[in-house]
This record gives sequence, C-alpha cells and structure tokens, in this order.
Amino acid sequence: MSVSVHAHDGVATISISGNFNFAVNSPFRECMQKALATPELQGIDVSLYEATYADSSALGMLLVLRDHAHAQGVTQLRIVGARGTVQQVLNIARFEKFYTIG
Repeated sequence: MSVSVHAHDGVATISISGNFNFAVNSPFRECMQKALATPELQGIDVSLYEATYADSSALGMLLVLRDHAHAQGVTQLRIVGARGTVQQVLNIARFEKFYTIG
C-alpha cells in the first residue's frame, strides 16, 4: 500500500495503491495537507487506479478531504480509476453525491 501526491496546473492528485483502509490514514492525511497547500489549487483528484480494496475508513478519509477542500473554497473534487469492489463500495455509499466519479 502506498499514498502519494503530485500537482500539475492547479490540480493535485492523490494516488492510492493497494488497500485503502485505516493503515493509510496517516500517509493519506500528509498527502491531503500537501495537496491543499498546492499554489492556486483549483481541484483535487483521488486516483484509485491501483487501489485493490476500500473500507469504511477510506470513505471517512475521503469525506475529511472533501470537508477540508470545501473549507478552502475548492469544490472540484474527482475520484478516478475506481473499479471492482472499490467501485462497488463507492456506489453503495452513494459517493457521487460528494465527488465526481469517473
């Protein structure tokens, strides 16, 4: 499992690989802070292309990210690359209410 962040043209991308669960809480929060510190931040993408699993703590982390982003005036939030059971978890939790999912 790993979490990383990079930014390009005002969009920060947080990438998660492996299990997206409570074990990545600390690295996810570090990446979230780096993403939110992006100069001229316009949007945040969460890349789940390499995520193999997601649980309720992952959903909680995504909601915390959304809350912090909105507090900073960033409303362009996307989850990209989710598939399989990760996509099912997002669908069941109706995360399309909180993020653009693509």
